[in-house]
Amino acid sequence: MKLKLILRIFTIAITLALLVAALPLAPVLAATAVTPNNGTVGSFITVTGGGSFTDGDTAFIVQFGSGISFLSSGTVIGGNVATTFQVPPVPRGSYTITVTDQNSISDTTLFPFTVTPKITTIVPVLGVEGTTVTVNGNGFQANSSVDILFDTTTVATTTATATGVISNVDFDVPAGTKGTHTIKGVDSVGPSATINFTITPGITIVPVEGGVGDTVTITGSGFSANDSMDILFDDVVQSGATATADDNGSFSAVMTIPPASRGEHTIKARDDNFNSATATLTIGHKIDVTPSADLKAGDTVTIEGNGFDASKTVTITWGGSAIATIPAPVTTGTDGAFTAKITVPGTQAGNYTVAVSDGTNVTTATVTVIATTSVSQTTSQASPGHVGMDLTISGTGYGAGTITITDATAAVTLATATSDAGVFSVTFTILEGTGGSHAITVSDVTGVRNTFTFFMEEQAPAAPALMLPEEATKAKQPVIFDWQDVTDDSGVTYTFQLSTDAGFVTLVMEQTGLTASDFTLTEAQELESVSGDAPYHWRVKAIDGAANESAWSAGTFTVGFTLDLPLWAIIALSVVGGLGLLALGFWLGRRSVSY
Repeated sequence: MKLKLILRIFTIAITLALLVAALPLAPVLAATAVTPNNGTVGSFITVTGGGSFTDGDTAFIVQFGSGISFLSSGTVIGGNVATTFQVPPVPRGSYTITVTDQNSISDTTLFPFTVTPKITTIVPVLGVEGTTVTVNGNGFQANSSVDILFDTTTVATTTATATGVISNVDFDVPAGTKGTHTIKGVDSVGPSATINFTITPGITIVPVEGGVGDTVTITGSGFSANDSMDILFDDVVQSGATATADDNGSFSAVMTIPPASRGEHTIKARDDNFNSATATLTIGHKIDVTPSADLKAGDTVTIEGNGFDASKTVTITWGGSAIATIPAPVTTGTDGAFTAKITVPGTQAGNYTVAVSDGTNVTTATVTVIATTSVSQTTSQASPGHVGMDLTISGTGYGAGTITITDATAAVTLATATSDAGVFSVTFTILEGTGGSHAITVSDVTGVRNTFTFFMEEQAPAAPALMLPEEATKAKQPVIFDWQDVTDDSGVTYTFQLSTDAGFVTLVMEQTGLTASDFTLTEAQELESVSGDAPYHWRVKAIDGAANESAWSAGTFTVGFTLDLPLWAIIALSVVGGLGLLALGFWLGRRSVSY
């Protein structure tokens, strides 16, 4: 059994050997070389060697990896091939290269070729901070996420195609100092692809147009780190606009536009290393009006102009009408600047347009006129006014027509006047009012209204000192009442009361509004006789024009035949009187008998 199996195996081996011997002999290929053995898509590589290719062949089929074949040209000398071709678009990785000649003789390289990623283009290749850069590349890991880094900062992320391509990836250049910076493409596999980008200094101006005296903000980037920055206007360093660049070479400075003619001017930023960048600032015509608000008739307004044509006569209008100027005429200087003064005309309150023209260029400004009121004398609680004082009220900015001055507190019209071109003045006398604060309003027919405060004195007048009749005396009929005069800035009147009781519950008489400091009863007002036990009571007080009242001054008196004697005196007088009567009767009786 074993012998049969051995014979069968031997027979098969002999048969296979005969078959192989009958086949044509294949070339024995020498080892080939790939130069270089790694690179990027699109790079050129050369395959050399083989030893058994057909001399004279010039066309070859190159198979790159397992899925890409293409024609390549070359030469065969002594059986050795030399052909050069470009790496096709494939993802990163290791690939074998097979070369086949026209006689189907093939050679597979013994050295695999490694494809590495590459950033093929960036557009642009230089620029300032904020420049948008577009990145393209290939040779990345198929279908993998690819980060784009600017130096060490990730600025964009994209996904490679199945062939390892990234395309049209945009990012904005971040802050960085002047010079060369690296843009990298990094996938999840291995080394990154790099390319250089150069940051150049650059500045921007906001706004790009303005007038002399305006401020503009200058921001820059791409300068040397931590350098001092000079700002130049038409190559003249502006001392008030210096700055210092930060660690990234960025800075910000504010510049006031110096006197200059209208048109384009150059702004330059320069660091300590003389790196510089420029931008254009356009100066236009402008005016500054000072003051421009809360104006009133007669105020002086200064108009400063810049950016006009040089050596031109300037016309100025107010509300569309020409207005006198100081100086006259107004002329621009060689730098297109001028200064003029005008006087606010009498006019109603409101907004008005001031226009300036050099014959070619016109610019305007809006000014505001307000209604104002002035009073000849101000009052306060410490320095009050009084009834009878004269006040002069003047105003500007009011509408044409009647002006009404009203004591709003007392609801009394104090005076009226007529406005002429918005201006009026009126003098009047304070005739009445109560002590304290009063709101005085000034108004016109258009609704313009101003209010000021008038403070009326609140000091009570002195109490009158009583003179006649003297206290507790008998007065002759008709009774004369007299008291000392009381003086007061607001003037005074007196109130007189006469009563039979000390509480003045029952009044015999009352007189109000007395202007004199005395009062005499008429014959018709003759008083009944009273005794000292029940005298008449009288009192007087002073009231000024502001309704401030003094205290009462009170006294007593009697009228008629009365004896106000002690009891013993009355008894004595009665005894004496009685004896007198007896004597008189005795005497008369004797005369009667004798007769």
